[in-house]
Amino acid sequence: MIGMDIGTTYSKVACVSPAGRPASILDDRGQAQIPSVVFLPQNGKPLVGVDAVEQGYVEPERCARLFKLKLGTQDSVVGNGAKFDATDAAATIIAHLKECTEQSIGKAVVECVATCPANFKDNSKQALLEAFYRNNIKVLKLLPEPTAAGFAYSLNTARTQMRIIVHNFGEAPLTPPCSPSKEHRLPCCPPRASRSSAETT
Repeated sequence: MIGMDIGTTYSKVACVSPAGRPASILDDRGQAQIPSVVFLPQNGKPLVGVDAVEQGYVEPERCARLFKLKLGTQDSVVGNGAKFDATDAAATIIAHLKECTEQSIGKAVVECVATCPANFKDNSKQALLEAFYRNNIKVLKLLPEPTAAGFAYSLNTARTQMRIIVHNFGEAPLTPPCSPSKEHRLPCCPPRASRSSAETT
């Protein structure tokens, strides 16, 4: 099983071995995560990760950063007039992670489990799924990030019965999903209205 996290600042991919142990996939630089940055050159293949960051110092207007925040919109995420939206950028990151994974495990990546922010709207989710679809990857489950963290913790804990709460200190609002792990359910609890969350909606 393959898991991918297309993060706002960093992205990574991991797999579960036949023995049932998770392990991060390393990229061509030997790194377990890559910057979520895409550089769109005037000609040639887009650069991803550290290569994109380095080239972005020279031509920052061709560099797409923090594009995850614009998933679901048609806004261009580069400033040189090119039509390159957040879905295009996410698809480019996914293509790179897919290539690294296939080189590592020696198999084609055709399906995965992916994560997204707990407060992602439907149009943002659909844009992210479209990015996977363009790379011929079927997303078996799109998990809210706090839920994924809860599953990861429970799977690596010997206790058979427990109740856990995961706090997501990411984008507002604060969303704590909680559930007894024995039921294998981790629904997100709706946060109470607050001034910070109201200001961001």
